[in-house]
Amino acid sequence: MITVELSREVLDTVLDLAADEVFLLRPDGSLKYANQSTLIRRGFSMDEMLTKAVWDWNSFVTESSWQRRWESLKQIKSARFESRHVDKNGESFPVDIQAHYLCFDNDEYCLCFVNDLSELAEKVNQLDKKHKELAVAKSRADEALKSLHDLQERRSLLFATIAHELRTPVAAISMLSSDDSAESWQDARNQVHQLARDLLHTLDDMRRLTQDNHTREVTSEQFNLQNLFESVQLSVSAYITRYRMKMQISASNNADLNETWLYGDLYRLKVVLSNLVKNACVHSGGDQVNISVSRVESAEGEQQLTFRVEDNGRGIPADQVDHLFSAYARGVTDADGSGLGLHIARSWIEELGGTLRSIPNDGGAVFELVITLKSAKRSPADGVVEIGKTAIELSSVFTDTSKLSVLLVEDDKIIQMVGKKLLSKLFATVDIAGDGTQAVDKLEQRSYDLILTDYFMPNMNGLELIRQLRATGYTGIIYACSAATLGSEFNDLIDAGANDVFAKPLTLNKLMACLANDVEIFQQAKQPILDGKLRMEIKFATRDELLQQKSGRALLLIDMESGEIQGTEKWRQLNAVGAQQPLTRTLLNQTIPDESRDKYVSYSKQFFQSPVGNPPVVLEIKLCALDGREFMGRVTSEKVELEGRVVACTELEEF
Repeated sequence: MITVELSREVLDTVLDLAADEVFLLRPDGSLKYANQSTLIRRGFSMDEMLTKAVWDWNSFVTESSWQRRWESLKQIKSARFESRHVDKNGESFPVDIQAHYLCFDNDEYCLCFVNDLSELAEKVNQLDKKHKELAVAKSRADEALKSLHDLQERRSLLFATIAHELRTPVAAISMLSSDDSAESWQDARNQVHQLARDLLHTLDDMRRLTQDNHTREVTSEQFNLQNLFESVQLSVSAYITRYRMKMQISASNNADLNETWLYGDLYRLKVVLSNLVKNACVHSGGDQVNISVSRVESAEGEQQLTFRVEDNGRGIPADQVDHLFSAYARGVTDADGSGLGLHIARSWIEELGGTLRSIPNDGGAVFELVITLKSAKRSPADGVVEIGKTAIELSSVFTDTSKLSVLLVEDDKIIQMVGKKLLSKLFATVDIAGDGTQAVDKLEQRSYDLILTDYFMPNMNGLELIRQLRATGYTGIIYACSAATLGSEFNDLIDAGANDVFAKPLTLNKLMACLANDVEIFQQAKQPILDGKLRMEIKFATRDELLQQKSGRALLLIDMESGEIQGTEKWRQLNAVGAQQPLTRTLLNQTIPDESRDKYVSYSKQFFQSPVGNPPVVLEIKLCALDGREFMGRVTSEKVELEGRVVACTELEEF
């Protein structure tokens, strides 16, 4: 063991050159000594520093509290703690302090080794920030996972409903088609027509499931109770036969089946009553099901109908009644099923203003359906259109439709042929265009009172056609009649400028119902023949007027000369740009991720080299909002002239 004795001068030198800050404090809190690291960090000279006391640089020590701290240190001899010190400029910074009690030459001191924690604190802050960012990212991931789960549940509900609602009519049509005799087909014509209509209704119901903000339209037609029960019998006949059930239909004296005429949603009533009968066949375990109806007529021309569906099976346990109408709920049964029948039935009846409930019973299951419908005094007549719950005579809509002309834009040859034959019953002229491009060519040659277009077509589809016509200032009536009604197509067509949209098949009732709503526009708007090629001539008085008129859209305006940029509130929301944040090209570039940059640059060159008046340029790419959210967007750009200046008008749609 080697012992080295250091002189006072050597020890002072070692402490003075130490990287850590070193203090030597007297019992009264005054400073005896400070090394060079201390002076450099705080910005004081030695003379200045020696005039200070511990409470002058330590934020947590006061003159009154120092004495307690000193007495405590004398007892424990050594302590380590964190605090905050202040430099010459008044800036506070975190420190780690090791304090030791010393006594030599009969003098007492507090020797402190001080370590600056500023860099460590910054790293901690960065880690804390990263932790918060990760927490936000996790929260978003959890939300995305929940959205995915919700989407999967909706898809399961959709597929289950498809199987539930389509199996019976498809099976019935398949059975009918197996009989190839002409006599059988002639006898079954009305039944096939009814089954086909039911399938189309079901497709419309699928649209309701895929769009949260879309409720199934309540249809209305004239029918009597005999029509209703004949439809029910046709729908359930296979079940009655398969499960060897007996079905009986009865009516009270005041509910004559042939004479009780009503306005209402025949399809929904048929489906609900049929589902109740099918449930009895499949799940009850009995051999008899009865449907009864009674009615109470009011002075206001309405009738309250009460339907009861009863079976003689095992019944429904009391503890299951409360959950009976929940989606996917199933009673005690070994039979296959989706658990959707009663859930769909109740929701549909409630949308009609009625009620559906299970009635406690000692024997089999009993369901009661109560609904109020408008009375009809006669059977349906030709020339009557059902719009909602109102019957409108065609003569009240147009006095002479034979003077009107229509352009049918449709690519399917059979629908072209049948559609022209149907429309010719109303219109003097019916012309056919196979797609949007052919429609534009025909519009350059003559005018039409009505344009009726499909959605999906080659070359130029219906959506592109409507956008292009409206962009030229075309104000005539445009209807879209399409099978594309399950996704966002309906809203897309309306947003593009269609006056109305209805699902195929085309019928005179649907068409005239739309025309009745637009009769004033129809009678006033006679479109001129378009002179030459369609031109983009969107004109507004000012940029503010354009922004105000399109405030609900994600729109961006760039002055091609000055570079000034304006954006709507919707555009800022999509891109996570603050309401007061200036819009610059640098900011816009931040919304284009690296993987989309080459595609966007090519698109921009094409657009900026195009002259004013050219059709819009469209691009679909991945985009990135300023908060890091990535999404697929459709960018549609066109050049317009505002106040004598060329402006790039760009609309952004997320999809």
